[in-house]
Amino acid sequence: KIMTDHNGLIPADFDILLTLPGIGRYTAGAISSIAYGKRVPAVDGNALRIIMRLLACRDDVLKEKTRRQVEAWLQEILPPDAGAFNQALMDLGASVCLPKKAAKCPDCPLKQLCLAYDSNEVSQLPVKTEKKVRRIEQRTVLLMISNEKIALQQRPRTGLLAGLWELPNFTGTLSAGEISQKLSALGLRSSALIPLAPSRHVFSHIEWHITAYCAVVEPAGVAEDSAVYGNGAPVLCWSEKTALQNRYALPSAFIPYIRFFLDKSAEITAV
Repeated sequence: KIMTDHNGLIPADFDILLTLPGIGRYTAGAISSIAYGKRVPAVDGNALRIIMRLLACRDDVLKEKTRRQVEAWLQEILPPDAGAFNQALMDLGASVCLPKKAAKCPDCPLKQLCLAYDSNEVSQLPVKTEKKVRRIEQRTVLLMISNEKIALQQRPRTGLLAGLWELPNFTGTLSAGEISQKLSALGLRSSALIPLAPSRHVFSHIEWHITAYCAVVEPAGVAEDSAVYGNGAPVLCWSEKTALQNRYALPSAFIPYIRFFLDKSAEITAV
């Protein structure tokens, strides 16, 4: 997206950075202030912890409105060199204003301003709601190879991993026969279907238990970036190794299978 929409230059503007896949408010603030000198806050967990303690504030830091309020407070006091200020907060939270009882309050340069230190509430702040039990999801990942090209699809623009590229995958634990049916629905036929090692990937609120297959797809003459349409299925984009490594950034949940493709594609295709 940076290459196609921004002439290969990472944007400096906070709001434009937020339009890039995978860039949230903290990352946008860090890039904009540290790399480009823009006067915007970068609120990470360290900054939240420091501000909540300085003000003895008991608002829930896991709520988005609390983060937005802290951003607004910091925006009011940011110096011209906001990048250095933001990095100072990050470092202070990483080395001194540590979580719970690990905080090194006697060493803190802000202790005289800290209401939580004054009231002996440091270990009780910040306030966080209890995390929900992580939901387990069974997923079946399909590594499709054709003439040393790999099939990718793009995730929806909203929800988990919004807008990112991924390997085709399906809800549930699918059998080899069910995978063959999925390929047939795409108008594809597999000359080999190889079970791959299962894996597990943990997100903040979801845990994927992954079953995986490698399918050698015929015909082999699939062009890079060509599209294959199934019955309402996502568009498949076929990528060579070079494009895969330089153009597409895939979520870490798929990395074990991407490595398998990079290491074994020539060997498997020759089978």
